[in-house]
Amino acid sequence: MGRRGVYHWQKEFFLRHRLAPWGEATFNVLANARAPRDAYRRRLMARRFIAEHASVHLSGETGYVLLDRNHLQGVDEVLQTCRTLFNAKVASPGSMARDADGKRGFLRNLLTNDDLQTHAELVRFALSDQLLAAASEYLGTIPHLNRVDLLYSVPRTGDTLEASQLFHLDPEGLRQVKLFLNVHDVGDPEGPFTFIPSDASRRLIQEIRARRLRDGVPVVGRYTDEEIGQLGGSSSIVEVRGAAGTGVLVDTCRCLHCGSRVQPGSYRLCLYIQYCTSREQGNVFDIQRFSDDPVRYLAVVRSRMSMGARIAAPHQMS
Repeated sequence: MGRRGVYHWQKEFFLRHRLAPWGEATFNVLANARAPRDAYRRRLMARRFIAEHASVHLSGETGYVLLDRNHLQGVDEVLQTCRTLFNAKVASPGSMARDADGKRGFLRNLLTNDDLQTHAELVRFALSDQLLAAASEYLGTIPHLNRVDLLYSVPRTGDTLEASQLFHLDPEGLRQVKLFLNVHDVGDPEGPFTFIPSDASRRLIQEIRARRLRDGVPVVGRYTDEEIGQLGGSSSIVEVRGAAGTGVLVDTCRCLHCGSRVQPGSYRLCLYIQYCTSREQGNVFDIQRFSDDPVRYLAVVRSRMSMGARIAAPHQMS
């Protein structure tokens, strides 16, 4: 088995077993062992920060909390910034935009590192007391702020669903927290972000994987609506619809999710923020801006490792 084969085997082993109690405990110990001093410092600072600032709480059992604009301070300014950036980048809302490879697709990432330098209010919002404390409390550590972006979803050609339109789990680490915040009103036509709470997701994944194993098909991958429905999972589905400023903080490593099922003539725009326990390929932030703030400095300092690397986009994830 070559190096590439070993890598894929390790990745599949991790994704297959991380939801098992023994898997989560083992992988967590291994992750902390790589940088024990940093892990200890992040946990210690998280306890102090949470005690002072926690006001929004993700459920440890279900892995999410729904939000509206009354939950979040400064959300009106952020929504206006998002709309201004969108109008500047997309000439005609609903048009089929091109991604970074020049290919037409149903999901486009609009922001660059330069945009985040110019519009620092978006990064300040991501590192606000409410959001950072909520992510830290759920994750038990000061996480890495990995991504701040605008996700622009448009209708795709064809009748079949593909990629992130199908239910899946994200591959980064054991747990993570993502914010999906609706920039405009979202209903059925806009293809709302959709997920299944982690307790129900765990059961569904175990049963689907057991069925796939019996049928001799790949165990790890994306899951169809039919597979979810056949096992009674449809009743657990949550759709993040509502007025501008509604959204969700959700653990996409543990909650099956999908989105961007946009109907013709519509589009969806959401602010996307990602907090990870592991350092992933993401944005490069202005770390010197937070040099006098130990907590926020920890959240962004590792981002410099992404300098010169291509940002991993949500629709590229497993």
